[in-house]
Amino acid sequence: LDDKYAWAIASRGLTYRLMGKYDEALADFTRALELDDKYAWAIANRGVTYQLLGKYDEALIDFNRALELDDKLDWAIANRGLTYRLLGKYDEALADFTRALELDDKYAWAIANRGETYRLMSRYDEALADFTRALELDDKYAWAIANRGVTYQLLGKYDEALADFTRALELDDKDAWAIAHRGETYWVLSKYEEALADFTRALELDDKDAWAIAHRGETYWVLSKYEEALADFTRALELDDKDAW
Repeated sequence: LDDKYAWAIASRGLTYRLMGKYDEALADFTRALELDDKYAWAIANRGVTYQLLGKYDEALIDFNRALELDDKLDWAIANRGLTYRLLGKYDEALADFTRALELDDKYAWAIANRGETYRLMSRYDEALADFTRALELDDKYAWAIANRGVTYQLLGKYDEALADFTRALELDDKDAWAIAHRGETYWVLSKYEEALADFTRALELDDKDAWAIAHRGETYWVLSKYEEALADFTRALELDDKDAW
């Protein structure tokens, strides 16, 4: 094989990754790079694959290498930003998302992920601004809607939070995370039956979510359903005995 086949191998790698076959994807990206070691697109896509596997150091190495070869790859810059955020390096993440947006100011994914970074830094007004801007560009971006809902919740704007969670779930009714956070919002508003329904629905989708199980237990406790509460607290602790809630 010569380097003209690198594109086909790397494209197969991308296909494997989109199918969730990460080991096969890695093998193909690596093979393509044996044929053409300056193939920035393949290097960056291997970085994304490492990121999805939780191999953040390897991901950063690939993103850095790809950007040495082509510093205008906005999606690689943004994915390096995501990797930094997953490592808790929020300042570096912000810098990368902002740099990506200097290259493409309509990049909704990067805007929303910068918003999420701001939220994790408790910079809620900036987070809201970014989520809202992303939704102006793509009003069906369920992830951004749900994360704006969490931001509203943290600001005590519960009606706005409920509206966002409900809209996100109209777009994706299998998002256990959004369902559970809507349940938490109902709980704060003392709407315990609605909260219970949401926590239970979330757990039908993901029965190992210790956070949702514990919050459902708390809801049962408030409703004086102590046996159900005990069962949930015990189950949550079996899954995560480090959390005191």
